Amino acid sequence: MNTTVALPTTPPFPVAPVAAVRVLGGHPAGTVKVQAKRWADTAGAFADASTPAAVAQSTSDSPISNQAVAGLNPWRTYNLRACFVAGAHQPCSTAIEYTTGHATTRDATGISHEAATLSGLASSPNPALTMAILTSTTDPGAADPRQVMSVAASGSTEANATNSENPETSVTVNGLQPETTYFWTACFNNSAAQPGFEDCGEVKSFTTGPLPDFCSSNPTDPTCTPDPCDDTPRPESCDPPPAGASLSIGRIPAIKVKRGASGKVRIPVRNSSTVAATAVKVCPALPARFKGRLKLPSCRNIGVLAAGTTSTVVLNMKAPKRSRPGVVNVRLALTWAGGSRNGLAKVTIRK
Repeated sequence: MNTTVALPTTPPFPVAPVAAVRVLGGHPAGTVKVQAKRWADTAGAFADASTPAAVAQSTSDSPISNQAVAGLNPWRTYNLRACFVAGAHQPCSTAIEYTTGHATTRDATGISHEAATLSGLASSPNPALTMAILTSTTDPGAADPRQVMSVAASGSTEANATNSENPETSVTVNGLQPETTYFWTACFNNSAAQPGFEDCGEVKSFTTGPLPDFCSSNPTDPTCTPDPCDDTPRPESCDPPPAGASLSIGRIPAIKVKRGASGKVRIPVRNSSTVAATAVKVCPALPARFKGRLKLPSCRNIGVLAAGTTSTVVLNMKAPKRSRPGVVNVRLALTWAGGSRNGLAKVTIRK
């Protein structure tokens, strides 16, 4: 004859659970009880954890005996088994693990291209607990996250002797990769119990955002400030003296270039005055922070630009094979006899 024991399989997992015990098959009269030992005590003996209940003799399975389990402590993992006592016979069921506490994984917040705030909640009552955030870029599926995921950050939850809900424990995980999906869970450990985490919450996922371009992160940088002379209506301060030529740089379409390849930037230069401009040329330059990410051509000479006409300057930009992907700002200096203008071209380097 055999015995079986069933315990709660979904939260909450109370300190005093009710175990459903049954004797299988024909059996004499006797008693059933639940025994427990701490999971970490691998060599320890089981001890009675419930009040024995009488079982009548039967030729079939006994009715289920609901046993109130006592003597367990919060946030510990135990081995529990059911035993049938009839004279000198005491067959016991296979022990099952039961943890007196459970973790809840909250939703990720504050997600950027390189960081996210991740939170977990430990059930109460509880001793002081350590929380660890486990992450992976691979879906663990049905595997135990404690075995296949890595600790990315940690926090703590204070002891709580009541049944009132604990506050969330939140940590910010930095150093993440942009546009990457991360799988994560919140796990809690009672350092006074067995080594390792007593329980982990549901595995959830989030995806980091794209890497922002330079000007989105540095809007006050001088190279990211548009030329006010491109505004409509045009400020009077941008108008040159009537006797001189007045040149401007029109809208420059942004281009994308693969590493190891070249792309053409087209720069419209317009003479909006009534006199011709001489010694006209356009010179590209890279700010220091973008050094080495593009190979720039030399200055392009237009020479004479007649009044009321536009000339498009084409500059060939090459991205080295090892250039870092992202947006590169190219400074443009338009000069002519008696004046100058500055412009900005954007080149996106792709893998």
